[in-house]
Amino acid sequence: MKQVMFLLLSLMLLLGACAKANDPVNNSNNGVEYIKTISTVGDPLDLEISDNLLFSAEDQAGFRVSDKNSGEQIAWVTTYGYMSPLTETKLVKYQKENKFLFIFDREGQDYIAYFDVTDPAHPVFKDKVQGDTNYIIDLQLLPANPADSSFSFYRTGNFGTSYQLKKCDYNRNKPQPTSDVDSLTIRFPYTCGKFDFDVSTNRAYVSARQNGLYCYDALTKSILHSIDTNGEVLDVKVQNGYAYLADRQGGFKIINVSGNFEQIWSFPTPSFATTVTVNTNYAAVAAGTNGTYIFNISDPNKASLKAHLTFAEVGYVNTVLLDGNDIYIASRDKGILKYHIN
Repeated sequence: MKQVMFLLLSLMLLLGACAKANDPVNNSNNGVEYIKTISTVGDPLDLEISDNLLFSAEDQAGFRVSDKNSGEQIAWVTTYGYMSPLTETKLVKYQKENKFLFIFDREGQDYIAYFDVTDPAHPVFKDKVQGDTNYIIDLQLLPANPADSSFSFYRTGNFGTSYQLKKCDYNRNKPQPTSDVDSLTIRFPYTCGKFDFDVSTNRAYVSARQNGLYCYDALTKSILHSIDTNGEVLDVKVQNGYAYLADRQGGFKIINVSGNFEQIWSFPTPSFATTVTVNTNYAAVAAGTNGTYIFNISDPNKASLKAHLTFAEVGYVNTVLLDGNDIYIASRDKGILKYHIN
Protein backbone atom coordinates (compact mmCIF):
# COMPACT_ATOMS: atom_id res chain seq x y z
CA MET A 1 0.00 0.00 0.00
CA LYS A 2 2.84 2.35 0.91
CA GLN A 3 4.43 1.63 -2.46
CA VAL A 4 1.16 2.50 -4.25
CA MET A 5 0.82 5.78 -2.32
CA PHE A 6 4.45 6.64 -3.10
CA LEU A 7 3.91 5.99 -6.81
CA LEU A 8 0.75 8.16 -6.85
CA LEU A 9 2.52 10.99 -5.07
CA SER A 10 5.48 10.76 -7.46
CA LEU A 11 3.10 10.86 -10.45
CA MET A 12 1.36 13.99 -9.10
CA LEU A 13 4.68 15.76 -8.60
CA LEU A 14 5.79 14.80 -12.10
CA LEU A 15 2.59 16.14 -13.66
CA GLY A 16 2.96 19.38 -11.73
CA ALA A 17 6.52 19.77 -12.98
CA CYS A 18 5.36 19.32 -16.57
CA ALA A 19 3.06 22.36 -16.60
CA LYS A 20 3.59 24.38 -19.76
CA ALA A 21 6.35 26.95 -19.40
CA ASN A 22 4.62 29.26 -21.84
CA ASP A 23 1.38 29.39 -19.87
CA PRO A 24 1.46 32.84 -18.21
CA VAL A 25 -1.37 31.89 -15.82
CA ASN A 26 1.00 29.54 -14.00
CA ASN A 27 3.53 32.30 -13.41
CA SER A 28 4.37 32.99 -9.75
CA ASN A 29 7.50 35.02 -10.43
CA ASN A 30 8.33 36.56 -7.04
CA GLY A 31 4.98 38.25 -6.56
CA VAL A 32 4.40 39.21 -10.22
CA GLU A 33 1.02 37.82 -11.25
CA TYR A 34 -0.37 37.32 -14.76
CA ILE A 35 -3.74 39.06 -15.20
CA LYS A 36 -4.82 38.87 -18.85
CA THR A 37 -3.88 38.97 -22.52
CA ILE A 38 -5.17 41.81 -24.69
CA SER A 39 -5.38 40.65 -28.30
CA THR A 40 -3.84 42.68 -31.12
CA VAL A 41 -3.93 42.37 -34.89
CA GLY A 42 -0.59 44.00 -35.63
CA ASP A 43 2.75 44.07 -33.86
CA PRO A 44 2.37 46.32 -30.76
CA LEU A 45 5.35 48.68 -30.95
CA ASP A 46 4.33 51.42 -28.53
CA LEU A 47 1.87 51.83 -25.63
CA GLU A 48 0.22 54.74 -23.83
CA ILE A 49 -2.20 54.80 -20.89
CA SER A 50 -4.55 57.47 -19.57
CA ASP A 51 -7.25 56.82 -16.99
CA ASN A 52 -8.97 53.61 -18.16
CA LEU A 53 -7.75 53.81 -21.75
CA LEU A 54 -4.91 51.82 -23.29
CA PHE A 55 -3.58 53.00 -26.66
CA SER A 56 -1.38 50.78 -28.80
CA ALA A 57 0.54 51.50 -32.02
CA GLU A 58 0.36 48.28 -34.05
CA ASP A 59 2.64 48.90 -37.03
CA GLN A 60 0.86 47.83 -40.24
CA ALA A 61 -2.45 47.43 -38.38
CA GLY A 62 -2.84 51.08 -37.35
CA PHE A 63 -3.67 51.88 -33.73
CA ARG A 64 -6.10 50.54 -31.15
CA VAL A 65 -7.97 51.92 -28.14
CA SER A 66 -8.75 49.35 -25.44
CA ASP A 67 -10.17 49.31 -21.94
CA LYS A 68 -7.07 48.79 -19.82
CA ASN A 69 -9.01 46.86 -17.16
CA SER A 70 -11.21 44.52 -19.20
CA GLY A 71 -8.94 44.41 -22.24
CA GLU A 72 -11.96 44.91 -24.51
CA GLN A 73 -11.44 46.79 -27.77
CA ILE A 74 -13.05 50.25 -27.86
CA ALA A 75 -11.82 51.35 -31.29
CA TRP A 76 -9.47 50.12 -33.99
CA VAL A 77 -8.29 52.68 -36.55
CA THR A 78 -6.49 51.78 -39.77
CA THR A 79 -7.18 54.90 -41.88
CA TYR A 80 -7.20 58.69 -41.59
CA GLY A 81 -8.72 61.56 -43.58
CA TYR A 82 -10.32 60.34 -46.77
CA MET A 83 -9.64 56.67 -46.11
CA SER A 84 -5.88 57.03 -46.42
CA PRO A 85 -4.28 53.95 -44.84
CA LEU A 86 -2.11 53.97 -41.76
CA THR A 87 0.73 51.88 -43.11
CA GLU A 88 3.38 51.69 -40.38
CA THR A 89 2.23 53.17 -37.07
CA LYS A 90 5.33 53.27 -34.86
CA LEU A 91 4.52 55.64 -31.96
CA VAL A 92 1.41 56.64 -30.03
CA LYS A 93 1.18 59.54 -27.54
CA TYR A 94 -1.86 60.94 -25.72
CA GLN A 95 -2.48 64.55 -24.65
CA LYS A 96 -4.99 64.35 -21.85
CA GLU A 97 -5.81 68.05 -21.62
CA ASN A 98 -7.14 68.24 -25.19
CA LYS A 99 -7.99 64.56 -25.51
CA PHE A 100 -5.77 64.37 -28.58
CA LEU A 101 -4.01 61.20 -29.67
CA PHE A 102 -0.83 61.60 -31.72
CA ILE A 103 0.60 58.84 -33.86
CA PHE A 104 3.78 58.66 -35.93
CA ASP A 105 3.32 56.77 -39.17
CA ARG A 106 5.53 55.99 -42.15
CA GLU A 107 3.85 56.35 -45.53
CA GLY A 108 6.21 57.62 -48.18
CA GLN A 109 7.02 60.84 -46.31
CA ASP A 110 6.80 60.16 -42.58
CA TYR A 111 4.22 62.20 -40.68
CA ILE A 112 2.56 62.81 -37.34
CA ALA A 113 -1.24 62.53 -37.36
CA TYR A 114 -3.49 63.50 -34.51
CA PHE A 115 -7.02 62.44 -33.61
CA ASP A 116 -9.66 63.82 -31.27
CA VAL A 117 -10.58 60.97 -28.91
CA THR A 118 -13.14 62.82 -26.79
CA ASP A 119 -15.30 59.83 -27.71
CA PRO A 120 -12.77 56.98 -27.50
CA ALA A 121 -15.05 54.71 -29.51
CA HIS A 122 -14.94 57.10 -32.48
CA PRO A 123 -11.54 58.79 -32.91
CA VAL A 124 -11.84 61.78 -35.26
CA PHE A 125 -8.90 62.60 -37.52
CA LYS A 126 -7.96 66.29 -37.19
CA ASP A 127 -4.83 66.82 -39.22
CA LYS A 128 -1.32 65.61 -39.92
CA VAL A 129 1.99 67.36 -39.41
CA GLN A 130 4.56 67.01 -42.17
CA GLY A 131 7.83 68.66 -43.04
CA ASP A 132 10.99 67.54 -41.30
CA THR A 133 9.18 64.54 -39.89
CA ASN A 134 11.25 61.79 -41.48
CA TYR A 135 12.83 59.15 -39.26
CA ILE A 136 11.32 60.32 -35.98
CA ILE A 137 12.57 58.18 -33.12
CA ASP A 138 10.64 59.54 -30.15
CA LEU A 139 7.89 62.01 -29.23
CA GLN A 140 7.04 63.72 -25.95
CA LEU A 141 4.01 65.97 -25.61
CA LEU A 142 4.00 69.01 -23.36
CA PRO A 143 1.11 69.80 -20.98
CA ALA A 144 -1.51 71.89 -22.76
CA ASN A 145 -4.19 74.39 -21.87
CA PRO A 146 -7.49 73.19 -23.38
CA ALA A 147 -8.50 76.81 -24.02
CA ASP A 148 -5.30 77.49 -25.97
CA SER A 149 -5.18 77.20 -29.74
CA SER A 150 -1.83 75.46 -29.92
CA PHE A 151 0.06 72.46 -28.63
CA SER A 152 3.73 71.65 -28.35
CA PHE A 153 5.85 68.53 -28.43
CA TYR A 154 9.47 67.46 -28.51
CA ARG A 155 10.84 64.90 -30.91
CA THR A 156 14.13 63.28 -31.79
CA GLY A 157 15.13 61.95 -35.18
CA ASN A 158 17.37 62.16 -38.21
CA PHE A 159 16.25 65.37 -39.90
CA GLY A 160 18.13 65.90 -43.13
CA THR A 161 21.82 66.17 -42.36
CA SER A 162 21.89 65.58 -38.60
CA TYR A 163 20.20 63.98 -35.62
CA GLN A 164 18.23 66.60 -33.72
CA LEU A 165 15.96 67.28 -30.78
CA LYS A 166 13.22 69.70 -31.82
CA LYS A 167 10.52 71.50 -29.89
CA CYS A 168 7.55 72.12 -32.15
CA ASP A 169 4.79 74.63 -31.51
CA TYR A 170 1.68 74.00 -33.56
CA ASN A 171 -1.46 76.12 -33.94
CA ARG A 172 -4.41 73.86 -34.62
CA ASN A 173 -6.76 76.74 -35.49
CA LYS A 174 -4.87 77.90 -38.56
CA PRO A 175 -6.94 77.69 -41.75
CA GLN A 176 -4.48 75.24 -43.26
CA PRO A 177 -2.33 73.82 -40.46
CA THR A 178 -0.06 71.63 -42.54
CA SER A 179 3.34 72.20 -40.96
CA ASP A 180 4.89 72.94 -37.62
CA VAL A 181 7.04 75.83 -36.38
CA ASP A 182 10.28 74.81 -34.72
CA SER A 183 10.98 76.97 -31.67
CA LEU A 184 13.96 74.93 -30.45
CA THR A 185 16.49 72.81 -32.30
CA ILE A 186 19.47 71.04 -30.74
CA ARG A 187 21.76 69.32 -33.23
CA PHE A 188 23.70 66.34 -31.94
CA PRO A 189 27.25 65.49 -32.90
CA TYR A 190 26.24 61.81 -32.74
CA THR A 191 23.33 59.56 -33.51
CA CYS A 192 20.51 59.72 -30.95
CA GLY A 193 17.64 57.63 -29.69
CA LYS A 194 14.82 58.16 -27.23
CA PHE A 195 14.85 61.02 -24.75
CA ASP A 196 13.22 62.42 -21.62
CA PHE A 197 12.55 66.13 -21.12
CA ASP A 198 12.37 67.58 -17.61
CA VAL A 199 10.07 70.60 -18.03
CA SER A 200 10.76 71.87 -14.48
CA THR A 201 14.50 72.27 -15.14
CA ASN A 202 14.45 72.72 -18.94
CA ARG A 203 16.84 69.82 -19.28
CA ALA A 204 16.76 67.26 -22.05
CA TYR A 205 18.26 63.83 -21.41
CA VAL A 206 19.07 62.19 -24.72
CA SER A 207 20.22 58.64 -25.38
CA ALA A 208 23.17 58.82 -27.74
CA ARG A 209 23.51 55.10 -28.39
CA GLN A 210 27.20 54.09 -28.41
CA ASN A 211 28.14 57.59 -27.18
CA GLY A 212 26.23 57.22 -23.90
CA LEU A 213 23.84 59.69 -22.25
CA TYR A 214 23.80 63.46 -22.80
CA CYS A 215 22.12 66.17 -20.74
CA TYR A 216 21.32 69.45 -22.54
CA ASP A 217 20.17 72.84 -21.32
CA ALA A 218 17.15 73.54 -23.52
CA LEU A 219 17.54 77.31 -23.13
CA THR A 220 21.20 77.62 -24.10
CA LYS A 221 21.31 74.40 -26.18
CA SER A 222 24.58 73.55 -24.47
CA ILE A 223 25.77 70.20 -23.12
CA LEU A 224 25.65 70.19 -19.31
CA HIS A 225 26.74 66.62 -18.64
CA SER A 226 27.48 63.38 -20.42
CA ILE A 227 28.43 59.86 -19.44
CA ASP A 228 29.63 56.93 -21.50
CA THR A 229 28.53 53.37 -20.84
CA ASN A 230 29.68 49.89 -21.79
CA GLY A 231 26.62 49.46 -24.01
CA GLU A 232 24.49 51.60 -26.33
CA VAL A 233 21.95 53.82 -24.60
CA LEU A 234 18.64 53.30 -26.44
CA ASP A 235 16.16 54.70 -23.92
CA VAL A 236 16.17 56.91 -20.83
CA LYS A 237 13.63 57.87 -18.18
CA VAL A 238 14.43 60.53 -15.55
CA GLN A 239 12.78 60.64 -12.14
CA ASN A 240 13.68 62.40 -8.88
CA GLY A 241 17.29 63.07 -9.83
CA TYR A 242 18.03 59.66 -11.35
CA ALA A 243 18.21 58.51 -14.97
CA TYR A 244 17.22 54.93 -15.78
CA LEU A 245 18.80 53.55 -18.93
CA ALA A 246 18.13 50.72 -21.35
CA ASP A 247 21.76 50.26 -22.40
CA ARG A 248 21.35 47.58 -25.09
CA GLN A 249 24.17 45.06 -24.54
CA GLY A 250 25.08 46.90 -21.32
CA GLY A 251 21.76 45.99 -19.69
CA PHE A 252 19.92 48.23 -17.20
CA LYS A 253 21.67 51.17 -15.52
CA ILE A 254 20.90 53.89 -12.99
CA ILE A 255 22.69 57.24 -13.21
CA ASN A 256 22.65 59.91 -10.49
CA VAL A 257 21.96 63.06 -12.53
CA SER A 258 21.46 65.40 -9.58
CA GLY A 259 25.02 65.01 -8.33
CA ASN A 260 28.16 64.05 -10.23
CA PHE A 261 26.34 62.41 -13.15
CA GLU A 262 27.72 59.01 -12.22
CA GLN A 263 26.52 55.44 -12.51
CA ILE A 264 25.34 54.01 -9.19
CA TRP A 265 23.86 50.64 -10.23
CA SER A 266 23.86 48.24 -13.15
CA PHE A 267 22.28 44.90 -14.04
CA PRO A 268 23.34 42.82 -17.06
CA THR A 269 20.53 41.48 -19.26
CA PRO A 270 21.64 38.52 -21.42
CA SER A 271 19.67 39.93 -24.36
CA PHE A 272 19.59 43.55 -25.50
CA ALA A 273 17.83 46.04 -23.19
CA THR A 274 15.83 48.26 -25.56
CA THR A 275 13.23 50.28 -23.61
CA VAL A 276 12.64 51.20 -19.97
CA THR A 277 9.63 52.43 -17.97
CA VAL A 278 9.61 53.63 -14.34
CA ASN A 279 7.35 54.71 -11.51
CA THR A 280 8.04 55.51 -7.86
CA ASN A 281 8.89 51.95 -6.82
CA TYR A 282 9.62 49.93 -9.93
CA ALA A 283 11.42 49.94 -13.26
CA ALA A 284 10.71 47.51 -16.08
CA VAL A 285 13.00 46.80 -19.01
CA ALA A 286 12.10 45.25 -22.36
CA ALA A 287 14.81 42.82 -23.44
CA GLY A 288 13.58 41.40 -26.74
CA THR A 289 14.10 37.64 -26.83
CA ASN A 290 14.91 37.62 -23.11
CA GLY A 291 11.51 38.91 -22.06
CA THR A 292 11.06 41.53 -19.36
CA TYR A 293 13.01 42.44 -16.24
CA ILE A 294 11.32 44.15 -13.29
CA PHE A 295 13.41 45.99 -10.68
CA ASN A 296 12.66 47.46 -7.27
CA ILE A 297 13.95 51.06 -7.37
CA SER A 298 12.23 52.42 -4.24
CA ASP A 299 15.80 53.24 -3.15
CA PRO A 300 17.81 53.69 -6.38
CA ASN A 301 21.07 53.25 -4.46
CA LYS A 302 19.91 49.80 -3.35
CA ALA A 303 18.06 48.68 -6.47
CA SER A 304 17.36 44.97 -6.88
CA LEU A 305 15.85 42.53 -9.36
CA LYS A 306 12.21 41.88 -8.50
CA ALA A 307 11.32 39.40 -11.25
CA HIS A 308 12.23 38.15 -14.70
CA LEU A 309 9.49 37.18 -17.17
CA THR A 310 11.09 34.91 -19.74
CA PHE A 311 10.61 34.52 -23.49
CA ALA A 312 8.52 31.40 -22.82
CA GLU A 313 6.13 33.51 -20.76
CA VAL A 314 5.96 36.79 -22.68
CA GLY A 315 7.58 36.17 -26.08
CA TYR A 316 9.67 38.79 -27.87
CA VAL A 317 9.08 42.07 -26.02
CA ASN A 318 8.98 45.33 -27.99
CA THR A 319 8.28 47.67 -25.09
CA VAL A 320 6.81 47.81 -21.59
CA LEU A 321 4.67 50.31 -19.67
CA LEU A 322 4.05 50.63 -15.92
CA ASP A 323 0.71 51.89 -14.63
CA GLY A 324 0.85 51.88 -10.83
CA ASN A 325 1.59 48.28 -9.89
CA ASP A 326 0.32 46.99 -13.23
CA ILE A 327 2.73 46.32 -16.07
CA TYR A 328 1.68 46.11 -19.72
CA ILE A 329 4.03 44.16 -21.99
CA ALA A 330 3.87 44.66 -25.75
CA SER A 331 4.86 41.31 -27.22
CA ARG A 332 5.46 40.57 -30.87
CA ASP A 333 4.30 36.97 -30.28
CA LYS A 334 1.52 37.24 -27.69
CA GLY A 335 -0.15 40.63 -28.06
CA ILE A 336 -0.32 42.83 -24.94
CA LEU A 337 0.12 41.04 -21.63
CA LYS A 338 -0.99 42.54 -18.35
CA TYR A 339 0.75 41.58 -15.11
CA HIS A 340 0.36 42.84 -11.55
CA ILE A 341 3.22 43.44 -9.12
CA ASN A 342 2.16 42.39 -5.63
